[in-house]
Amino acid sequence: MNASLEEAFFRELASHLDYWSDAGARMLTDPDEKLVWCVQPEPIRRLRAVIGCEHTEDVREAVKQLLYGQLHSLLVSFDGGTSLVERHQLKITDQTGEALGSALHEDFTAYLFKTGRLK
Repeated sequence: MNASLEEAFFRELASHLDYWSDAGARMLTDPDEKLVWCVQPEPIRRLRAVIGCEHTEDVREAVKQLLYGQLHSLLVSFDGGTSLVERHQLKITDQTGEALGSALHEDFTAYLFKTGRLK
């Protein structure tokens, strides 16, 4: 296992988690937020009208939990924790072919707790 690559990978994933949690909260609560990257903006506009800007932090935490669940599921797939492993085993490797650990979903969760992103 390449510990420095794993740390860099988790730092990158956590950065994306932070960014998209903030973006999701703004998107769902700020009526002035542009939806240029949104493929289907109409549902977002309808939710904005219901949620309101006074709930931005709650929305941010809810979005963060949803995104964390998605990342966790993806890492479980890489770790061999789904039926995909019956036919294929996925691995994340560096340029030399050295693979990341085999408990990415657990290690990423631990990283998020260690960095204060999960409590």
